[in-house]
Amino acid sequence: MSGPFSFAWCSELQRMIEPVEAYDWWTETGQKPVIQCPDEQCRTLCIDSRVISVCCNPEEPCRKRSMHFRFGPNHKHRPGCPYEELVECTEHVKAHKKDYIALAPDNNLLKNLQQIDTSFLPDAYLAEYNPRDEIQDIATEAEKWKRKGQRQRESTRIARTIVQQKTSSLTRVVQMAEQLEKINAQDKVPLAIPGRTSATYKSAFFKLTALRNSYYTSYIFYADATVQKVANGYLIDYLYPLRKYHEDFPDIRAITFIDEAANRRYLLNQLEKYALTEQVCCVYSFSTHCLKNNGCPKSESKSCVVIEPKTLDAIVIREDCMR
Repeated sequence: MSGPFSFAWCSELQRMIEPVEAYDWWTETGQKPVIQCPDEQCRTLCIDSRVISVCCNPEEPCRKRSMHFRFGPNHKHRPGCPYEELVECTEHVKAHKKDYIALAPDNNLLKNLQQIDTSFLPDAYLAEYNPRDEIQDIATEAEKWKRKGQRQRESTRIARTIVQQKTSSLTRVVQMAEQLEKINAQDKVPLAIPGRTSATYKSAFFKLTALRNSYYTSYIFYADATVQKVANGYLIDYLYPLRKYHEDFPDIRAITFIDEAANRRYLLNQLEKYALTEQVCCVYSFSTHCLKNNGCPKSESKSCVVIEPKTLDAIVIREDCMR
């Protein structure tokens, strides 16, 4: 097999997707999505070739592995398929990091981290991101090195090293942060987020209980919470009050409302599970916050802090919070 890698072409959606979207489609339709090579000519000439979706089956969830894509052992590509080359070059760079470290010493692909596949370790989390942009950036960078006299394959290896890895999947970011926490490396690995280009996998995250109304730095908030099914969606009720959010509202509650009609099935399935079991979960979100003075549920004072995800995918539910 070749891979793993983090984006591919979905025939049903007619666009590039990340693995969590393959899970969503499978959940919503009950059908395994048709995942193919991102290269259009390759899909046309090798019409029966399929990319393998690993850990994307909602009926067979994985506990120890993350969702990803792979090429199978008999996967056919057209001669000169740039994506096949890109995957092979990524594997080569990972196996020979010391040969490329001088070109991009700060890029996460080249980090030496025990038990972590660094090709899944984003350098930047973006609110919106099209994987096509990364492929195009790599192709453009490779052309520069070809003009300098490098061979085609080596030019792509160098470009793969230099172009930073990006994602709009907060799920992927949280999963990598959890893995980094296990080896105590969160503060050693950079993660740019919107509004903050010099954060790390530690400083990008912020405990919601410490939030104040004057804080407007971009953060990925996280906190323990319970979930309730309400009309038109789900109410996330954060377990502990915000003690210092506003001097006029000590110990104010925080909530998030998730509109059932506007969110992905993957998230709704998780919320439904925790609403039914009444278990405490951990909620991560790249969000705004504001004080609501009346009409808030679960608040005796009728006031609360509303934590609202900035984008559709900017919220993640996990069993436990990081330390």
